Amino acid sequence: MLTVRAPSGGGEGGAAGASASSRRPYLVFTTDSGRVLLNAGCYRGLAAMKARKPHMVTASLANAAAGGDEGGGGAGGGGGAAAAPQISPTLFNLFAEGAADKFVAVLKEAASK
Repeated sequence: MLTVRAPSGGGEGGAAGASASSRRPYLVFTTDSGRVLLNAGCYRGLAAMKARKPHMVTASLANAAAGGDEGGGGAGGGGGAAAAPQISPTLFNLFAEGAADKFVAVLKEAASK
């Protein structure tokens, strides 16, 4: 299952002390049994586009687990030496061109928040 999720922060301010990056939408890819295969944060400037075949999508995603509580180290929050987000290209092979178009639109909308 491939989903774009918005963190539950409880209203405008979110959780007390939460960084801006921890309040951003994120992408989760899980198996039917619930095993997480991908957990990646959506960030401003996320590159998502159709790939070589019409049903494929490439996206440059930030590893949400790389930076600990800062969600990969983003803008705002957490002083000290927060790690830079690990950006890596990811290829998604969807079942149809329409699904790929919708997925790109959802990713771009999530990245704009």
